[in-house]
Amino acid sequence: MGMLRFFVVTFLAISISACIQDRPSAQKAEAQYRVSELPNALNLDRFQVEGFENIGTESDPVWVSRITANVSTQQDTYEIHSVLEGNRILEKVYSAGESFQLSGRVGTRSDGDGGWQYEFQVNNAPIRDMGRPFSEYGRDAIRIDTSEAQALIEAEEERQRKEAIEREERMAVQRAERERRLAEEREKRQRVEAAVEEFGALSVPDGGIRDFVGNRCSDEGDEYNILVTGRANGNSVWGSNPYSLRSDVAKSVVHSGALADGQQGIVTVTIVQEDMYPGSPRNGVDSEGYSPRYQCRYKLGYSISPLMVIE
Repeated sequence: MGMLRFFVVTFLAISISACIQDRPSAQKAEAQYRVSELPNALNLDRFQVEGFENIGTESDPVWVSRITANVSTQQDTYEIHSVLEGNRILEKVYSAGESFQLSGRVGTRSDGDGGWQYEFQVNNAPIRDMGRPFSEYGRDAIRIDTSEAQALIEAEEERQRKEAIEREERMAVQRAERERRLAEEREKRQRVEAAVEEFGALSVPDGGIRDFVGNRCSDEGDEYNILVTGRANGNSVWGSNPYSLRSDVAKSVVHSGALADGQQGIVTVTIVQEDMYPGSPRNGVDSEGYSPRYQCRYKLGYSISPLMVIE
């Protein structure tokens, strides 16, 4: 019986010892954190594991624990403020020795060879934008607090100031030009409205002067004051003032000399009746000849006389 008790106690002691040895340790967690997680620019001043808890099973344990790491910068760190004339201007982010506290958790699983795999989940927000040591930026880097960097920054600020002034001047010129055009258009519109009211001017119908006559055989002598803009390029013109009713009105007023190409004004159109409408080149417009084959409205045409040039 004594021998059996000895073997049982020995077996239990060995089993308990094996279980204790099989748990992940805080020292190994710290060592792994230094290797896999700690940036080169930081010192690990303190690493604390609050105690492992198995959230897995006895056969497949998963040990987890909260951790706290106190770290500090080994040297000054910098970030790029600007790039001027091929030089990177660096601004200090942290001074050497500044400390931060990081927190998170570590989880471990068996690696299958009697050891543990460590996985860390740490809130690295305090050091995420910590910058880099000056030596890592290369030969074109300049600290922002040097006279060389300040000279470059002042030159850039002066250049931007001049650009802003020039941009504002251009915008002022553009605004003035826009306002001038709007004022001209407003003045022109007022002149047109006044002229139309004064002379009772009509707009030219889509069908031209023929729409004024319609199917009537004789409107000879009738007069219409019309608002029109001269156009040298347009549809055909027949006649040489008078013109056939089929003629393009805007083009015929240029041919007649009442208005120039692009000029707006009011002209008086008088309905006439002719046996022939000869063509001719005038004022940069060539008109064609036309001899009506039929009587009645086919012989009707119109003569043009200038009344008022608006623009």
